Amino acid sequence: MPFIMVGEEVKRLRKTMGISQKELCEGICTQAEISKIENNQTAPLANTLYHIAKRLGVKTDYFFERSESTNYEYIDELFYFLREAVRKKDYLNLQRMVQTEKNNPLFQKNLAMKQLLKWHEGICSYHVDEDATTAINQLNESLELTNHHKDYFVERELEILNSIGVIYIETKQLDSAHDTFQKAIEQYKRLPYKNEKKIFPRLCYNYSKLLANLNEYNKAISIAKEGIQSCLENESLYMFGELHFEVGRSYYKLNESDLSKESFHKAIQVFRLLDKEHYIKIIQDHYLCLYEDTKLPSEVEIFSA
Repeated sequence: MPFIMVGEEVKRLRKTMGISQKELCEGICTQAEISKIENNQTAPLANTLYHIAKRLGVKTDYFFERSESTNYEYIDELFYFLREAVRKKDYLNLQRMVQTEKNNPLFQKNLAMKQLLKWHEGICSYHVDEDATTAINQLNESLELTNHHKDYFVERELEILNSIGVIYIETKQLDSAHDTFQKAIEQYKRLPYKNEKKIFPRLCYNYSKLLANLNEYNKAISIAKEGIQSCLENESLYMFGELHFEVGRSYYKLNESDLSKESFHKAIQVFRLLDKEHYIKIIQDHYLCLYEDTKLPSEVEIFSA
């Protein structure tokens, strides 16, 4: 592998994460050595590269796989469109994209790219083919392409765990779902640096909803509030309204009327900003009867894959 590729990727990841050379090198090597690596003046030792990769939230293999492909922009663009299709729940289009790319040689020789397609193939198997067993198998296969030790997960693998957890919830395998989300959140907290800021709020939202369904309301509130805090720290509205909504639902179940109302009001403000009328309608249509013996409608059972 040309060390020039390593230097470029280290620099790109570091800048994307917004950390300095001094922060990156702390406890690993000197800042001068990081500078030489990034400027392609030297190749890092294997041990140094391992610790740099860990701090950047990737595995060492990432640099080797990245160096094998010169089509970064194409790959990044495809990733965007795949995730956008999931966000919009446009699973037929997602399936078409996956099938089109499966025979692309670019995705056959690179484990990370094969994982990307296998991950979304699993999502399609569940939502289009309605085959949960095949979907779970495919998602686990996608994990195994890169995760061999099971004791350390990178961000992409945590996203796959989230997809697995959602299917477990929707197929009523709640114990498996609980274990999956608990593991994913614990592993996310172990990452020294986080590159993708949307993962944790999404994990917290799904896990909080699951805990509420298991009548673990206080824990559901605690997890949702962790997600809210993450949104605040990253100045992001992603899942911000949904997390407040989950806090409100759990407080309602605990008969904490004032706290419940406060959370619902916050949720409505966010949903109004984001034009999420579906959630606003749910809250408004049922707000006056929230403190009667009334179950919230099934439409709120929406999980984020």
